Amino acid sequence: YIIQLRTDDYEEKDFHVTKNDSLRQLIIDAKHREEDSFGGYIHRELHKIFSIPQHIDLDRYIYNYDPLNRELTVQMPHRSSMDPS
Repeated sequence: YIIQLRTDDYEEKDFHVTKNDSLRQLIIDAKHREEDSFGGYIHRELHKIFSIPQHIDLDRYIYNYDPLNRELTVQMPHRSSMDPS
């Protein structure tokens, strides 16, 4: 199971990925702050919630950030048929 998120306005250090086991959700948050050319600040926030199907192992997610394409990718394997949960 793969989630890809285009992230033009964010950098790798801006992301925080968590899970909510009881609701079977994967949550992606990002916050970015930078100074603008007038001495002020630009502040961006992102909050995405993805419902994950029962046959996907939410406990074994991994994610990586591709700075060239500015894309965050989260991968989760299918549950094994032996897994009772």
